[in-house]
Amino acid sequence: MQQPDSTHQKPSPSQWANLAELIGIETLPRSWVEKSLCTIGAFVSLMAVYVITTSIMGPQAALPVVASMGATSLLLFSVPHGALSQPWPVFMGQVVSATVGVTVAKLIPDPLIGAPLAVALCTLLMLLGRCLHPPGAASALTVIFASDAVREMGYDFVLMPVALNATILIIIAITFNAPFKGRRYPSGWHDRQFPQVASSHEAGTISHERFIKAVEELDTFIDVSEEDLLKLHNLIYKKER
Repeated sequence: MQQPDSTHQKPSPSQWANLAELIGIETLPRSWVEKSLCTIGAFVSLMAVYVITTSIMGPQAALPVVASMGATSLLLFSVPHGALSQPWPVFMGQVVSATVGVTVAKLIPDPLIGAPLAVALCTLLMLLGRCLHPPGAASALTVIFASDAVREMGYDFVLMPVALNATILIIIAITFNAPFKGRRYPSGWHDRQFPQVASSHEAGTISHERFIKAVEELDTFIDVSEEDLLKLHNLIYKKER
């Protein structure tokens, strides 16, 4: 009797899980309430930024600026407790990057050299200033590839609209997230309550099921993998023994 061809078997759930982990699909649970709050916050904040930016620069010149702030908005409302979303990285990352963009655009008109140089300098300065905020690089590129109207603004572009928009986004994020205990922004205002562990034996063992249950209770995006969190827990537990 001919054996069935194993090459046509469907992947098992564990194989799908391994594939999801390999390509970086988010697997941690998040409720529809949390997803809705992320969506509404991004909508409200970006609408405010668009209205203000277009009133300053006009619709055409404002479009690339709004695009950069859209990425900032996503971080503020989808990952409110992430390191890249805090007020210092948001404000200084945008301001530093916009300043670099204006400076490079003035000194190096050729975007073939200016664009990668601007991003490289933004990265270095944000790392040195502990204000790493990836959307800031887009603000720098906005000046490099901008229309003449934006270039003519010079360093005024840094203050209005970039610094103004960053400030508005931070204020909206603080106000919008304040009523929700698990989403309070900045992360220093987040209501952290760590339950005491019953015993040292229990502290040293965290199963996948317990981890998922704890994440469901938090109901917010955690910008670190389950494996890395468990590694940190084990390292801390080992040092305390």
